[in-house]
Amino acid sequence: SSDGQVLALQRAYRDGDIEPDSIGYLEGHGTATEIGDPVELRSIKRFYGERRDMLMLSILPSCSAI
Repeated sequence: SSDGQVLALQRAYRDGDIEPDSIGYLEGHGTATEIGDPVELRSIKRFYGERRDMLMLSILPSCSAI
């Protein structure tokens, strides 16, 4: 779920003592599913908010989709 992904991002940055604003490149895993990809993108938008305009984003397709 998007809620779970946002929570995971919050915890990872907190536990890693990393400021989200310090990230300039983000690589997603890309599930290549009708549900998974939109959820991942929605989570990124929710977590990064307006900062997402400053991110370079790469979504790699799942190997199972090839």
